[in-house]
Amino acid sequence: MCDQTTSKNKADLFSSSFPAENSISCQAELTNISQWATNNNLREITYANKTREIIFYARGHPDALQNTERVSSLKALGITMSMNEHVNTLLDSCARTLYGLRVLRAHGMSDDCIQEVFRATVLAKLVYASPAWSGFCSASDVCKIDRYLNRCKRLNYCSPTTTCITELFES
Repeated sequence: MCDQTTSKNKADLFSSSFPAENSISCQAELTNISQWATNNNLREITYANKTREIIFYARGHPDALQNTERVSSLKALGITMSMNEHVNTLLDSCARTLYGLRVLRAHGMSDDCIQEVFRATVLAKLVYASPAWSGFCSASDVCKIDRYLNRCKRLNYCSPTTTCITELFES
């Protein structure tokens, strides 16, 4: 029979965000997780093939954790944790959506309806989880998104009253 754990222990077990100055305690935490699994008759956790380490804006780079791979980008819940790469991937996806809008226009859909579809698809993609990632965007990333929106306004896919991306991020 497995040992009962408190909800506090479970929360500690699955904590995954560590400050850079605690790199020694990170390794200890990963060792504790492995030991916890063994003590509770769970399959040995081999975090080496499932654990990735990514560093945001560190002064100097701390030593990499043992049995973990250090990566420059990471995708979680549809967000690529490298803002330049995320913005490029996002704009590529939105550009492909414009083809569908062009087909709808060719089949006779009115501009008002196309703008509504644009709002429901493209703008929804652009602002998805933006509170989590927009703060890490560089000024050039924000300009890329704004240029894309301006192009969509010129092509009449996007309503002319649509605000710039920074205002959409804040709303």
